[in-house]
Amino acid sequence: MKASKVKEVLRVAAVTAVAVAVFGGALLGINTFVLQAATNGETYLPQAVAEVSIPDDPVEAVAEGPKAPNLTVINTTFPQDVVIPPLALPMEDAAQIGAQYIMDVLGVCIDGMYVELTYIRGHEGISRTLWNGAVSSACRDTVTRTLHWNEVNDELMARMESGVDRENADVDVLDTLIDELNRYEYISAYFYFTIDAVTGQRIDIWQTSPGSRNATASEIDAINEYLRRERGGYGRGRAPEISAEDKYELGQLAVEYAQRHFNNSAVVDVEFAHAFTNLVYAGNNNIARYIYAMFAVTDDTGRVAHVSICLNDRVLNSISTIRNDLIHRYGTTYREEVVENITEERRIVRESELQ
Repeated sequence: MKASKVKEVLRVAAVTAVAVAVFGGALLGINTFVLQAATNGETYLPQAVAEVSIPDDPVEAVAEGPKAPNLTVINTTFPQDVVIPPLALPMEDAAQIGAQYIMDVLGVCIDGMYVELTYIRGHEGISRTLWNGAVSSACRDTVTRTLHWNEVNDELMARMESGVDRENADVDVLDTLIDELNRYEYISAYFYFTIDAVTGQRIDIWQTSPGSRNATASEIDAINEYLRRERGGYGRGRAPEISAEDKYELGQLAVEYAQRHFNNSAVVDVEFAHAFTNLVYAGNNNIARYIYAMFAVTDDTGRVAHVSICLNDRVLNSISTIRNDLIHRYGTTYREEVVENITEERRIVRESELQ
């Protein structure tokens, strides 16, 4: 392996580590939004996951009164010496708020499941601190796995910084370490949620689709090969087309789901944003194409939720409002900018598109 190739692998691995281990999934909504725009609609968001027992059909909520679900709560905050401030919600409370969030929006009871919580400190780019939750029916052992990944990565980086000599036997060691990093598999959860760490305000929620939940490495390779063969890479796809009738129907669903998310405010506007595609391996080298519609739904406080719904089965994929809390370099948040600049034309339903 050439030194330049090694450095490129390290660069990609480092980016992946930050995205997965540090931020968890709190910025998934905005990252997805940006990626879809950059790739002109045809995207594949691969989740290299190991097999884990997660039910395809989650337990539907049963009206038995206000009984709190029994949850196994695990702290997955990194680094592990991060001190959770006293003003932040205790993990157990945050997990219960997340459970109610999932119940209200998706109608699913997560009683008996595992909830991994990552505390995300406020920094200059975000106007609030966050609890990010990952819900699964089996222990993902995320702490141990991430610690091992970090150990391998640290050793690899140390050897790289000492210089790579093609005549040196250490090159074989580098290749071995890189292979170990490449074999590291992220185990997906069934649900993800993000709430304000202090107030419990709902920020983001999404669920993984059965088709991409436990994709194997060979299945992901098949999808990548399809992209190279049929689309010329990741950035040359065409944005999928959605009929006016489907826009209207999915727009109404987006309003309904967004209102469940906005539990302390009222929805006042919906606007179709764009469409994108996710590719899923369907067996026998067949690739299934799922089309998603993204809508911008605004509440009466000016907060905007980006709601994505699958056209194929009318199932909610995600609701994200984290963009409202990103701080611009000049000091205002996205929400404040929307409240100040949004016009009546943008605040009403575009009947020409949705009828």
